Amino acid sequence: MQEEFAKCLKDDPKYQEEYKKANPERYEKLMKQIAASGRCASYTQYGACELNVGTADDAAQAGEIEKAFIRDHIEIVKELLKELVQMKLKHTDPNRNSNDNQESFTAWATEWQDVVSKSDMEIAERRGGVVTSDYSDLYADISNALMSMSDLEHSVESAIYGEFAKKNAQLAGFVAKGESLARDEKRLRDQYKKDVEAETKNTIELEQRTLEFLASALFGRTGLDPSPERKVKFIEELKQELGFEWP
Repeated sequence: MQEEFAKCLKDDPKYQEEYKKANPERYEKLMKQIAASGRCASYTQYGACELNVGTADDAAQAGEIEKAFIRDHIEIVKELLKELVQMKLKHTDPNRNSNDNQESFTAWATEWQDVVSKSDMEIAERRGGVVTSDYSDLYADISNALMSMSDLEHSVESAIYGEFAKKNAQLAGFVAKGESLARDEKRLRDQYKKDVEAETKNTIELEQRTLEFLASALFGRTGLDPSPERKVKFIEELKQELGFEWP
């Protein structure tokens, strides 16, 4: 049975609080599932289990296979993140092709999100298919990275074609008028300014969380190759490669 379904989040406020602190990203996902269905995800159901019987060499080989699985999914997150950044640049290019519009972005995003969901499902199945694992924290890190990145895509789409884009354009119009604005326009300007600042902050936090979870899976305290120095360097290098701009 999967560890996260050992108890029911729905009926235990104390457990909800503990789970939210320990794993906020997956907490949000599970609570959404509960809100949609009215019941726990599967805490009364049984999951598949594997019992490995063999020599120490067999165990070592199984460990290498598991680490390869983890590295593959870390690479999936990195490649999906790069693709998201490339699409953002493509659709914000003032000289972009007319085919690079909201409709084409939405079509791409739908397929992209399907890949994110598939990777997260494979990780959940892997976690649920074994009784114990030395890498449970790594699986959680990768799932959290996928969920943060999924939310980041929504933020990017909003900034290019959605509500965020509309408010940014209206705010620019208000700013261009200077102090000749009417009282109601000034109120709206100030509100839009707060909204845009909040959305910008949210986007930066999603970028930071995604890189932090990736770095934790690789070089965190329980990562594949624990190293605080390499973790910091990895985040900085990937941040620069992707063009993220935050301190």
